[in-house]
Amino acid sequence: MPADTVSIMGIFASENGAANAIDRLRETPWTIERVHSPIPSHTIEQALELPKSRVGWFTLGGGIIGFFTGFLLAAFTATRWSLIVSGKPVVALVPFFIVASSSRFSSPFSATCWG
Repeated sequence: MPADTVSIMGIFASENGAANAIDRLRETPWTIERVHSPIPSHTIEQALELPKSRVGWFTLGGGIIGFFTGFLLAAFTATRWSLIVSGKPVVALVPFFIVASSSRFSSPFSATCWG
């Protein structure tokens, strides 16, 4: 930390008291770098006026990509092996949706970590 930086710590009995202190601190020339809370608090989060996170969009994109990748991998494998399936379609939707939905769980994790 630079020499001209001053750190102040406050302990509050309630989350509303902390949110009020954050609101009052915004009216001063001081800047808020961090706020720690033992519980997730929407009141404190609203008082901090944080920008909305884009992590959810990365997770959604990873889930969609994972679903279609799993489906296409199963369909590609089934068409290359030329198995006789008793007159049933080679690319059956229901079993492939099971494979696609199970591969859907690993891609959002990767996309969230990447995002």
